[in-house]
Amino acid sequence: MLRTVFAFVALVVGLSACGDQGSGPRREPVKNLLTAHFNLVEAWGASRIPGLVLARLEDCSVSETELFGVTDIDTREPMSDLTAMEAASLSKPVLAYMLMQLVDEGVVDLDEAIADTIDWPRIRDQEAYRALTPRMLLSHQSGLPNWAGDSGNPDREDPLKFSFNPGKKFAYSGEGYGLLQAFVEAKTGKGLETLFRERMGEVMPLSTYDTLLPKRVEPAFGHGNKGGKKKGRTIGQPTVPHAAYSLRTVLPDYARFAEHLCRGEGLSAESFAAFQEPQVRVARKSGGEISWALGIGRMDNDDGTVLFHWGDNGAFKAFIAVAPDTGRGVVFFANARSGLKLIEPAGEPSVGDLDPVIDWLGYGRP
Repeated sequence: MLRTVFAFVALVVGLSACGDQGSGPRREPVKNLLTAHFNLVEAWGASRIPGLVLARLEDCSVSETELFGVTDIDTREPMSDLTAMEAASLSKPVLAYMLMQLVDEGVVDLDEAIADTIDWPRIRDQEAYRALTPRMLLSHQSGLPNWAGDSGNPDREDPLKFSFNPGKKFAYSGEGYGLLQAFVEAKTGKGLETLFRERMGEVMPLSTYDTLLPKRVEPAFGHGNKGGKKKGRTIGQPTVPHAAYSLRTVLPDYARFAEHLCRGEGLSAESFAAFQEPQVRVARKSGGEISWALGIGRMDNDDGTVLFHWGDNGAFKAFIAVAPDTGRGVVFFANARSGLKLIEPAGEPSVGDLDPVIDWLGYGRP
């Protein structure tokens, strides 16, 4: 496996040489890895991101990792395989994958009524609530908001209102994944962290939804838009786990999960096919169709299919893109608010054209 490390000296050169820049000309996907590497270095410096960790997949196995910059601009500690980052919404595909295992085991039916298993007092429209199914929650067709009230407060009682009847269209919902988590916990009689340890502990041993990070893991600091401490913060320590955003991980852990996702490892062929199957159309952008599958986004264009998800916890950003048909993929984590501007230079050398995803997400380019 190829390994590239850029420590603090590269960060200083990149940040001091690059002022605020516009989006610039759009680059075509690059297949030569050396060219791709230098394009990424250039984009990383221009985006003023203190730290970036990235893994590429070939044949559904990690073929290359790259570590850029530092965990914290004050401590200047280099990024490493033991740097903990917030997975943010990359937490969601992990829950989805575990749920599909429960489908294989006959514990969960994708089309059963959530209301038959749990009550959810924050939802007052009981007719709409009785229509909700795991399939709808996985594919963001619930009609529930992304968040209501303080998403970090597990005791909040803010009512959840439906913006449309469940199953009618796509609307991204973190609240929906909170409900899905409670449903899975009720079905299994186990908390999210326990389920995660049992089902993903060997794949992601240094990752956690709610417990303290292992002592040998070094938490990163999340920085502001220009790579400074303004609007930055330390890595979060959740009081309770939340399937939508609270996973904290290290690059090798999530890269192993990406390998599993690419191969369908741990799922039956039927469940892996269902996991990827489009459930609802989201948008058509730049010659590609974006839909949502069972816990992950899907982009289809002339080059084939790419499964993707992004993570945005403010000062921590993350992205995964995997093409199971070709076995190629990429996953990266960045410790700055501008981190998702790197989707193009980080992702396209591995999976090809990501313009539809970039345009739909709207984070821009370097």
